[in-house]
Amino acid sequence: MKALGEAHTRIRRPAHIQSTNTSWHRMTRSRQTDDALFNLSCAFSLAQLPIMLAIISYYPDPLFAMYTTNLLNITTKEMDIEVEDFSASILYTIASTSAALFALASKQAILNPDSPYTMEALEELRMWDLVFWLAMILQHTCIVTFMCSPLDWYFLSLVVTGITLLLLLISRLPLVEGGRSRENILMLLCGALFFMLYTTVRRHGHGGFFMGLLILDALILIGHTFDSSPDMRTVGNCRLCYTSGMSILLLVSFIHD
Repeated sequence: MKALGEAHTRIRRPAHIQSTNTSWHRMTRSRQTDDALFNLSCAFSLAQLPIMLAIISYYPDPLFAMYTTNLLNITTKEMDIEVEDFSASILYTIASTSAALFALASKQAILNPDSPYTMEALEELRMWDLVFWLAMILQHTCIVTFMCSPLDWYFLSLVVTGITLLLLLISRLPLVEGGRSRENILMLLCGALFFMLYTTVRRHGHGGFFMGLLILDALILIGHTFDSSPDMRTVGNCRLCYTSGMSILLLVSFIHD
């Protein structure tokens, strides 16, 4: 009996069974982390709206200055500059609301980790996808206006729509056959717009906010294109982290002196 017991203790599980169990536990931990990140970013994206409203009600409303130039005389180069001030709180409230709406849409959407990031998956979540890009362009508008005010209407339109559109196109490249070949050109155009934005921001002393914007926009590209085959839960977490991070930038910028 003693020999039999010793023989029993020497029995080991086959290597492939141990490997399977290890992979299963690793996958379980990864999904638990993804779920925790999803719930945390969703909660903050929702909570930032009442926080923003409280800040707006407590702090004085900053004014953004927008101007347009009209050439009056081509010979003398005489120009007329029209400056308009508008309340920042309205724009901030709209952007904050869009981030909260995206969080609600994410809670209702089925972002399955077993579902790959494909055009068909985006078609099924068309409204969720649309709300995210709408939130991005509104948040871009807020932070660019804050960093560069006073600024020209045409400059604002070019930078905000240009960067947002290029991020949208680059994030779609993995879904298009042969799309990777166009990545370098689109990245070059996006870099040129960021450089143009930086040349304006540095004169206003908001380099820290510019770096925050650059890091968060890079996060979008990493979440969509870094993995050769990302799943919808990864893409969803990436987008929620983006809206949460941008919300923090907006909260800080509103109370920034």
